[in-house]
Amino acid sequence: IEENYTGIVFAGGGADRIARNVVRNNRYLGINAVDTRIGLIEGNLFERNHGAARLQEITPASTYDRLLVRYNTFRWNEADRGGALEINTSLELTGNIFEGNLAFEWGGAVSISGPSAVLRANVFSRNRAPFGGAVSVEFLDPGPGTLIVAGNTFSANVGSRDGAGLLAT
Repeated sequence: IEENYTGIVFAGGGADRIARNVVRNNRYLGINAVDTRIGLIEGNLFERNHGAARLQEITPASTYDRLLVRYNTFRWNEADRGGALEINTSLELTGNIFEGNLAFEWGGAVSISGPSAVLRANVFSRNRAPFGGAVSVEFLDPGPGTLIVAGNTFSANVGSRDGAGLLAT
């Protein structure tokens, strides 16, 4: 899925899983999913997109209790928020590689604004943003959110104003 305005769009429909795709050189977004159901994003390559994936108001598909994003590679993407991934729902990121992504505001690789997030065994390398060079997490729901960060590698990320690796607010 290469050199389109937007590579994949889901609006109100959805898919149980998005797997084993190459999403490259899209001018607006690699994936734009709004108000839809997606359970699993797995084994994809997102490269050189202006915003690799924007996932908003996602309801997990019936076989999943939260959106699971695993074993993907996100490299050299850029966006205003979340150079590789911007999401506002509960999710688990596991075993992904985020390399060389750029955000002009928050989350060089990933910008999360949701009630809970699990980041496990990911590699974040050479991502850049003013706030949260690799990852920014903003809990918007009333009360404290849940953030679990375990077994990740953060290397050479730059948060020019705050939080080179991870910024949670």
